[in-house]
Order: sequence, then C-alpha cells, then structure tokens
Amino acid sequence: MASMDIYQVIEEFLDLIENGRGSVHANEAALVLLLDKLALAWHAAKSDFDDSEYPDSPPWGDQDRLRKKICHLFPNYGFYNIALNISVNIGYDKMGTGDAIDDILDITNEMYEVQWRWLHTSHDDALWYFHWSYGGHWGEHLRALQLYLYDDTYERGLFT
Repeated sequence: MASMDIYQVIEEFLDLIENGRGSVHANEAALVLLLDKLALAWHAAKSDFDDSEYPDSPPWGDQDRLRKKICHLFPNYGFYNIALNISVNIGYDKMGTGDAIDDILDITNEMYEVQWRWLHTSHDDALWYFHWSYGGHWGEHLRALQLYLYDDTYERGLFT
C-alpha cells in the first residue's frame, strides 16, 4: 500500500465522520469497512522518524460537538464489556467497560492529527505518527471497537 493510499483511507474515514453516508445502516457498514482499512494501512505505514522541527498541531475543535456528531451517526452504539488484561491471568481477569462512541472519537482525533501532519509537516512525519500512535493509543480503541461491532452485528441479527 503506497503512502497516498494510506492517506486516502484516512481521508475516507474522516469524510464518514464529517458527512456520514446517508443512513445509520450505511454509516455502520462504512465504519466497519474503514476500520479494517485503517488496520491494514497501519501495516504499510512504515517510515523513519522525521526529526525536523515542526510547529505543534492546533487544538482540535469542539470535542462535545464532535461527540454529538458521532452519536448522531451511530445511535445504536454505546457501552460494551471488555477484558482488562487479555493475555495474563487467563480465566481470572476482571471486566471493564468500553465506550464505542469514545473509541470512534479517539480514532477520529488521531486521524485529524495525521491529516494535519500530512498537510503541514511532511508525509514521513505523518506516516511515522500514524504507525507510532496506533501502538500508543488508537490501535487499542480500533481493535476493541472492531470486536464490539462484530458482536453487536451478530446480536442484532445483521449478518447477511
């Protein structure tokens, strides 16, 4: 996957969040596909750290407004169960609560950061941040959200 293809996936994801796809069902279907595309893009987004001095990105707009927009696009999504430690204490772990809307919000903010870097710093800087921030933050949201969406689709009988 070329760097422009990675950027296109990020743009498609942000377009979904900004404009929707016309119906809740279409929004949900697009989200599932775009989360898969973002996960695949991460594998190809390898870039060396760009140690150039760049300005910090601006603060991202009104988070309450963005959260409301996401809630409007995905009204069927909410809280879900999540194992707190999935690779240790097998069979004895505690459960936590995930929040699909917060997951989408966090992924969106990270993609805005990548978009800003792509347009205002360098492509290498944007790709490095995309790859690094997956492991540092948004990858966990993406993977937990994907599992929730899979289960939610099954529970609502929407597999076709």
